[in-house]
Amino acid sequence: MKEDFEKDVLKEFRKLLFPIIVSGKITGYNVYHNRKKSEYPFQVNYLHSDLGLLANGKQHPHREELLDKLKDISSICITEKITDSIIDRIATYKIGDWKENPQGLIFYTDEGRIIDGQELDEYGGIIIAEGKQYDLSLDIEDKQTVWKVLEVLNKYTYRCKVDDSGQVTNELNPNRIFGAWDIPLITITSNSRLHIKGFISIPEIVIRLEEYVGCTLTRRKNVKRYLEKIKQKVIETKRLVNKPFVVSYLEI
Repeated sequence: MKEDFEKDVLKEFRKLLFPIIVSGKITGYNVYHNRKKSEYPFQVNYLHSDLGLLANGKQHPHREELLDKLKDISSICITEKITDSIIDRIATYKIGDWKENPQGLIFYTDEGRIIDGQELDEYGGIIIAEGKQYDLSLDIEDKQTVWKVLEVLNKYTYRCKVDDSGQVTNELNPNRIFGAWDIPLITITSNSRLHIKGFISIPEIVIRLEEYVGCTLTRRKNVKRYLEKIKQKVIETKRLVNKPFVVSYLEI
């Protein structure tokens, strides 16, 4: 795990948020180091584990293929700008029924104890995974470019085709890039009211600890109340989230 993420700070986020995962109020959260607020009218974020570099310094195929697709969009055609927009995050989430997880994860019990080896295979309780992943954050000036970016993400980052309403079909996506997930996470932030078909407005709860930011998407109103009750200051913002992710992971 990258040294930028201090172990004591991550431990503090576990103390705050593991109980909420266990109670079913949230499914997971992200931690960022010095996450910057965008000054642009729109921001599109695409989150994935394979947006980094390989051990030999070359781009991961998922990252390389996606950036190649995005270069065709005139407003964000500068490769260096797109590359610099990829930032590290610590992704923490309750393990589900899916068969594959990204590499390099650390697994915890609901009480924050690390489990591995044979115990991991035999453990019958809630398992929470934590590991470094990435966030591609694109600052955008106008709605037309937002549409173009979403068109690229919908066309290439789903393993199966997704229709105009945001419904994932059973038909394998012939345009999928290497390592495309069944359900990617795509979010949109705007400084004005914005309605986009296939996206749902979801509250994001934000916690700041020193120079670190922890955030979670949830439809449960009692998450903010719970954190405030234990004297933890929080900020609530709004993000548009792709419908398949909301239906699969947030409607708990």
